[in-house]
Amino acid sequence: MAAEDDGAFHPENTPALLEQRAVVSQSASELRATDRSWVPQFNLEAAGYGRGTGAETNGQRLSGATGLAPSVGNYAVVLNVTFGFLDFASIHAREASQAATLRAEQSRETLVGRQLQEQFAQAQAALRAMRSIAKSTPIQAAAARTALSQATARYKAGLSSIDDVAQSQRLAVQAEMDDSIAHLNVWRAFLQLQAVRGDLQPFLQAAQ
Repeated sequence: MAAEDDGAFHPENTPALLEQRAVVSQSASELRATDRSWVPQFNLEAAGYGRGTGAETNGQRLSGATGLAPSVGNYAVVLNVTFGFLDFASIHAREASQAATLRAEQSRETLVGRQLQEQFAQAQAALRAMRSIAKSTPIQAAAARTALSQATARYKAGLSSIDDVAQSQRLAVQAEMDDSIAHLNVWRAFLQLQAVRGDLQPFLQAAQ
């Protein structure tokens, strides 16, 4: 499979932007928690009590399990209200600080998105350039091999020196190397593109 990639880029699905969105969400949650700390808190508390001794008011004692059961009970219900009135200044300061942190993280999220778009555009341009080069290097390699064959034939016919054959052979080897490097650079550019996308699975599938 060739190293092709014509799919649309969705930066919101990349790990970098997902991580930054998680930071923004955490900052927003901390801001809400700070804001709610000024709200009064209501706690309803209740308690029950039971006692059994088996002792009667006339001085007699009940025997057996009857005396173990609770015979005297009581209960209490309390509404507890907590309101940090004296903490208003510190809470307001923390809220302002957290709001500034949230705005900074939101701005960073926008910046990360733009950077990813720029990196993806650069990676696409690099991949197109490497493909263009890789299309021409096989032609150059074939031409170098043809020149080597012709130089060898002329040498065998006594029409050229061994130096011409050596020079043609050197050019043919260099052309083969350039062709291999060009195709390797295509794969490198394709890998970089998928790295920006945050998904290496297309590269692994193409490499197989």
